[in-house]
Amino acid sequence: MAPRPDKVTNAGPAAVKPKLTDNKCSPLTYVSGDTDNDGRVDLGETWVFQCKYKVTANVGTPLTNKATVADAQCPASGWFLGGDRHSSNDSDTWTLLVVP
Repeated sequence: MAPRPDKVTNAGPAAVKPKLTDNKCSPLTYVSGDTDNDGRVDLGETWVFQCKYKVTANVGTPLTNKATVADAQCPASGWFLGGDRHSSNDSDTWTLLVVP
């Protein structure tokens, strides 16, 4: 199993209720960060999520992962009910080599 933390931040101005997806595992589990316990990523908060999945690739194989966060209250592209006006930074992709 490979646990991996995903971190979510919000540049504001409004608080955003996050919706996370990961192309390697599901569900992502909330770990920490909601300092005021309102269920929304506020300006300045960093939320941490974790997900575990079983790696079945051979040693030395590159493993590419992509995690994405979205504004759960955004009804359609172009509408901004929360604080996410820059969807270009809502994903992160990285590659690791499988080790024994």
